[in-house]
Amino acid sequence: QAVFGSSLALTPEVLIGRRARRRHGRRRCCPSSFAMQITLLTLAGREVARVEAQGCWTKLDLYSRLQEHVGPKRPRARIIHGFKELDGEATLADVRATDGSQLLMLFDPPGQLEVLTASSDTTAKIWSRDESNCPITLEGHQGWVYSAVASRDGAHVLTGSEDCTARLWRPESGECLRVLRGHGDVVRSAAFSADGTRAVTASDDGTSRLWIISTGRCEHVLQGHSGRVSSAVFSPAGEHVLTASDDATAKLWDAVAGRCLFALTGHEGPLQSATFSADGTRVLTSSGGCCTARIWATASGECLRTLRGHRSLVNVAVFAPDASTVLTASDDFMAKLWSAHSGDCISTLAGHMGWVHCAAYSPNGAQLLTGSDDNTVRLWAVDTGECLLTLVGHMAGVHSAVFSPDGAHVLTASADGTAKLWCTEIGECLLTLRGHDDGVKCAVFSPDGSHVLTASDDDTAKLWCRTSGQCLCTFEGHAGPVKSAVFSPDGSQLLTASFDHTVKLWDTSTGECLRTLAGHARLVTSAVFSPDGAHVLTASLDRTVKMWCAKTGECIRTLEAHRECVWSAVFSPDGKQLLTASHDGTAKLWSLLSGECVRTFHGHGLPVRSAVFSPDGAQVFTASVDRTAKLWCTDTGLCIRTLEGHGDRLMSAVFAPDVAVRCC
Repeated sequence: QAVFGSSLALTPEVLIGRRARRRHGRRRCCPSSFAMQITLLTLAGREVARVEAQGCWTKLDLYSRLQEHVGPKRPRARIIHGFKELDGEATLADVRATDGSQLLMLFDPPGQLEVLTASSDTTAKIWSRDESNCPITLEGHQGWVYSAVASRDGAHVLTGSEDCTARLWRPESGECLRVLRGHGDVVRSAAFSADGTRAVTASDDGTSRLWIISTGRCEHVLQGHSGRVSSAVFSPAGEHVLTASDDATAKLWDAVAGRCLFALTGHEGPLQSATFSADGTRVLTSSGGCCTARIWATASGECLRTLRGHRSLVNVAVFAPDASTVLTASDDFMAKLWSAHSGDCISTLAGHMGWVHCAAYSPNGAQLLTGSDDNTVRLWAVDTGECLLTLVGHMAGVHSAVFSPDGAHVLTASADGTAKLWCTEIGECLLTLRGHDDGVKCAVFSPDGSHVLTASDDDTAKLWCRTSGQCLCTFEGHAGPVKSAVFSPDGSQLLTASFDHTVKLWDTSTGECLRTLAGHARLVTSAVFSPDGAHVLTASLDRTVKMWCAKTGECIRTLEAHRECVWSAVFSPDGKQLLTASHDGTAKLWSLLSGECVRTFHGHGLPVRSAVFSPDGAQVFTASVDRTAKLWCTDTGLCIRTLEGHGDRLMSAVFAPDVAVRCC
């Protein structure tokens, strides 16, 4: 978005472009000789001016009158009424404006934003969204760059590479300040300490290394694992480092001396998670090779409690914020709540069989939304798991369900060929959008909530006015069903993903197809923008996820993500992680910097159709065809809660806004 003055908020979501004008033609109406009052609005619904006008006025005539209201320095804009644009010699009568009509003003945003990318072309780049500025290229690595991260103060950038090195850079000039050499295998991740004075790197060579930023000197090599180091974290105060490895052990290190204080042994397979309690006094681990989780004393390395009770692999374990309880999730389709003091199981959250296709968080993460093949949508409370509301009205399965930006409404898309707008307070259907010739796969709000975008099996996407339900534009060009359609964060572009194996990028202000992203070997199931709009993430039935440069259309990374097709892939709110959902029954968390799978969420009994982050990224919400939705802790992978109640498979699940989240 861009804001001009106090009344104009730019969100150019209306796709009234050349394609729409070609399709609908240009029928002239007889000029009106009587005066009319028209209102000019931004896409955010803010009033720019109310003007007494004549039907014979052109755009220039209207601009002359507008200067009396908004001043001569107001940026010029496109003016739209319905399907028609007031342009050239067209008159208000031509665009069918009458007394009381509302016209939209579309402005082109200036704006720029810097982003950091790492690529298989052996470089990292610092980009500006102002196209007149060339990106700063960080050149020097001799292999794929798996990670790129900036220090908190923005003074340095750290990259990790396939060439077994990490490099420290000056971002304003692209100068390489230091090369951090020492690892004997791929450097998968690199991170700064909170104060920016030290860095830690983790490698496939089985070691982690601590570095002094000011000198580039390797302060300590943390070696002792016999397998790949899967994670390395600082304790909250920074005095310890905790590493977890595929060798079935975790190790606690003195971050100052680089000495291994304790090896935490006892698990029977690769560690899935290892984390500190909030006060740093305890460590919690879980393993993919046994049915237990363990609590350890940071001061002594002693195993304080072994949490037994699951009948299958324990994939994740997490402390409650006050460390009084622990939550675990297992392949036995259950989550368990434990007393961290006694190790006793307090309660068991049993999974339920059912088909769930979509799941979503509210903007603040306190409520959940699920859509199902039982033709209904359900609203849930995160803290209790209670079903608050059931939306009934579709005549076929619900493929997607999302909240409006203000949380007051829900938008659903169904195989019955319609999308519906609902009031979340009373569960009433306010509006039904009809016009597609086949099932509607998804429906989303524009960033300001004033418009709706739908994608359909009829090979098209459509833009609708949220207030009137009028179809404003139809986007044609795909040779197969359109699986998804989304707005870019600033509303300036659109993405559509199709079963024709391609994704198309559209300009919002003109309605033109800017580029086609081709590269998947099978159907494309989803496509989303990164939070900064610089990248596009796609998922496909070919089992891969691809990341693309939105500016050039170049594929910059491919993840061999799952054993079976990938149904969805999304960025975390901070853009540093990826989340995928697959037909193999799992969701996976990935590091964007390294391209490594950080965590696998096991627990659903059937394919997972969608997976989304909570607004703060602390939780993950999944929807499955096993008729359940599950809430997970992002850091540990622990299943916090299982939501049941649908009579058929769920298609979507989302969070709702404006309610505080409590997990325990």
